This record gives sequence, C-alpha cells and structure tokens, in this order.
Amino acid sequence: MEHSYGHGKKYLATNFILLTFLAFLTDQIAQRLDAAFDRALTYCKTKKKLWEKVRQVFDLLPCMSMNVIYRFKAKEIKVDFPLLE
Repeated sequence: MEHSYGHGKKYLATNFILLTFLAFLTDQIAQRLDAAFDRALTYCKTKKKLWEKVRQVFDLLPCMSMNVIYRFKAKEIKVDFPLLE
C-alpha cells in the first residue's frame, strides 16, 4: 500500500487507501450474498477463470450490473447477437 499511495499530498493517500478498503469490503459482501456469483463460480470452477470470463464479457457486452454478468456466465441468460462478417 505504501508504494501505491505513499506519495500523495498530506491526506490524499489516506483517503485513497480508505476507498480501496471500502471497495474491497463491498466486493466481498456482494460475493458472499449474491447467489448468481455462486452459480457463476461453480460453472467456472475457479475465481481466476471467473474473473477472466468477467473481463471478456466487459469487453463484448454492455451490462447493467455484475449480477447480470454472473447470470450470463452461469448460462442463465442467453444473448442473441448477429455473427459479424
């Protein structure tokens, strides 16, 4: 943390680290409580593979929420888009 946030203005580094911790906590709570995340993780088998797939979806499709991405990866949502020529 010191390397990433230790070179800011007087209190900027503290605020950045607090925001980082808040984002991490929010993500952990969402993973713990989101049934779609559990199903997507079961389908992908590892968190590494799941996050690779999430990044792929971000690159290809506009999504309203992470829940939609998890449901897509768990094969609960089908997307019908044309084949590009």
